[in-house]
Amino acid sequence: MADFSNVQMSLQRGAGAIQNNKYISAITNGLMSAMPITIVGALGSLVNSFPVQGYQDFLVNTGLKAITVIPSEITTNLLAIYVVYLIAAKFAESYDIDGTPAGILALMSFLIVTPFNYSEANTLASLPATWMGAPGLFTAFLVALLSAKVYTIFKIKGWVIKMPDGVPPTVSKSFSGLVPGLVLAVLAMVIRYVMTLTAFGDIHSFIFSVVAAPLTKLGGSFTALLVAMFAAQILWLVGVHGAMVVYSVFMPIWTPLGTENLAAYNAGLEIPNIVSGSMFGMVVFMGSGATLGLAMAMLRAKSEQ
Repeated sequence: MADFSNVQMSLQRGAGAIQNNKYISAITNGLMSAMPITIVGALGSLVNSFPVQGYQDFLVNTGLKAITVIPSEITTNLLAIYVVYLIAAKFAESYDIDGTPAGILALMSFLIVTPFNYSEANTLASLPATWMGAPGLFTAFLVALLSAKVYTIFKIKGWVIKMPDGVPPTVSKSFSGLVPGLVLAVLAMVIRYVMTLTAFGDIHSFIFSVVAAPLTKLGGSFTALLVAMFAAQILWLVGVHGAMVVYSVFMPIWTPLGTENLAAYNAGLEIPNIVSGSMFGMVVFMGSGATLGLAMAMLRAKSEQ
């Protein structure tokens, strides 16, 4: 019994460390805050790509196809923009600091390191949509955390422009983000320039090739799903909400996979990933082993006694 208690305490401490980790919590809370965006994108994809030929012909013939595609294009395919803001804001809020400036500065940094498409007149022509969606999520995670960390350090250390007491709070808050904003802008430009000297060309390609692709390949396997489910059950045995702990760890990996599935469905392509956050939700969040069905069956169960 003493041995089990020791194991229980060790697992509880480990789970607590994960749940209390500000970086993991910021990513998890940021992605959860983006849930309305992903749901709207999913519903938009369903409306736009409902697999009935007569329905699709109706959309095309009436010109509605160009309208029904908009929700998924500005949600699923631009998810990295929403996420980079939300994660940075949540990270700053974990230090009891206003998250809005942190989110804005993180978004600025993300756009600076993103390779724009320029016209012949050397003016901005367009943003690369490729890195605004699922492929750019891992870069969004890292940029958001780095930007928010720099911002919180400046705020905690007091390295900000302080206005006189008579200045309205809104104006004072605006100036408080100026110094960290300048530092982040310079840092992002340095990263942008350094990456142009490499074979990758930009930070997005580097992170996607070196970090995102291996992690999603590993975390998107059935083995990883089984490990996650098994770990969730073990944590439940020691009194820890296993599903939430496991999901907070795997969510940064599974979210890009689910976003990629939505984009493929909306484009009429084959769904590339079987394992994603949605699959984990179906087999775990409904009750381990999908016991929701068992609970419903028990409502009608009768004893012969």
